[in-house]
Amino acid sequence: MTLCSENLRPEGARGSGIAPKRSHILQIFIVFVKGIIIAGTLAGRNSIRSIARWAKSLKEEDLKLLGIKRKNAPTQTTMHEVLVRLDEKLVEEAFSAWAKTFIDDSKLYQIAIDGKTLRGSGTSEYPALHLLAAYCSEISSVISQLAVDSKKNEITAAKEILFDMPLKGKFVSGDAIFCQKEICNHCCPNV
Repeated sequence: MTLCSENLRPEGARGSGIAPKRSHILQIFIVFVKGIIIAGTLAGRNSIRSIARWAKSLKEEDLKLLGIKRKNAPTQTTMHEVLVRLDEKLVEEAFSAWAKTFIDDSKLYQIAIDGKTLRGSGTSEYPALHLLAAYCSEISSVISQLAVDSKKNEITAAKEILFDMPLKGKFVSGDAIFCQKEICNHCCPNV
């Protein structure tokens, strides 16, 4: 499960008459754009506009240090076009798997589970987006996140999140709603 150019193909790149060489160049460019976005995020930028400004300020030498052989960084519009074509499930799975690599099995870590509704995400046609996240304070990262469907509830989503979580020797905390026998049995199977 890696984020590679195969997960983000230019529309029509396969089977639509685009020459293989051109398709390969587009795939390399997409990897370059994703790399700039990740580097900008790691540099503390938290919006596409901010990342684009940061990238524009990079000199050619800085871009070469990032492995990029272009003279200038992609524009905000280009970054936006790449991001809207990403498969969000693959991105979420890849970042979750990456974050979980920082959890040491031999150490006691706290994993806090909590649900939040994103303010401003609802409209008259669509309900607001409700997310359930598992956060590990020792690594300062959300290690898993799941959108709670309107047909489900947080308890069902918590079971899904905890199923793939490295829980051995971990302290799991959450709201009182998570004090269900099935969730507790999954967290502490031998108790």
